[in-house]
Order: sequence, then structure tokens, then C-alpha cells
Amino acid sequence: MTSSGAWTGRTTRDYEGNTVRIYLLGSDLGRYPYYLLSAAEILESATQPPWSEETIRDIYGDELAEWLPVGRDNESGGYLDDRIDPDVPCGRRLHFSDCMNNGGTSQLFIDFYPLGGRPGRPGYPIPA
Repeated sequence: MTSSGAWTGRTTRDYEGNTVRIYLLGSDLGRYPYYLLSAAEILESATQPPWSEETIRDIYGDELAEWLPVGRDNESGGYLDDRIDPDVPCGRRLHFSDCMNNGGTSQLFIDFYPLGGRPGRPGYPIPA
């Protein structure tokens, strides 16, 4: 917002030496909302190695099955939705939002490559 209160479209801005971030998306963990990335940040995440070339399987390695069991609605924590292909490079998904701790807890993507033969359509948001 500008000093007059007009919205500029940015979710992060510096004011008098302090960074102000506007969280626009809620979370299943109420204290960890999400902010939208700028167009420049979206392009950077899609094109800059190593992040753009890594897959979910690369990130979690041998612990993928333990940390993200396949299924849905796992009450014990994270899970890998059975519609998400863990071998698609992250740069082929649209990374559009980060958790308030700059993506350290989670990031949101739009998936254009859901697993075939399962419910799921291209263009749906997915957490990673």
C-alpha cells in the first residue's frame, strides 16, 4: 500500500528501514500464512538451478516414503498426495507462494503434470 492507502500489488515492501509483508493466503497451521511471490521471484524459481531442476524425490531423498507417505489427509503431518508426481522438476511447476518463513516450512505450486489415471487436473495448486 502507498502512504495514501492505495494497493500497489506487492506483498513485500520496505518502509522506513523495516520490511512489511502482507500475508494473503491462510494455512492449515494458522500461525504460518503464505504471501504471494512477485513475477520476478516466480521466474527466478522456475529458471534458476539447482531449485528449478530438483524434484520432490531429490529434496527428500531416501526419506521420501517416511516423511511424506503417499495418500491424503494424513493427520500425523505431511503427506505426498497420490496425484503428485515426485519426479517432475520443481521448475516445471509454478511456484507462486511461500510460507511466512520464506518457504522454509512449505511453498505452494500449481501443478501442470498430475499423475495420469488418477483424479487431478493440470492447474491445481499443490503444497510442497
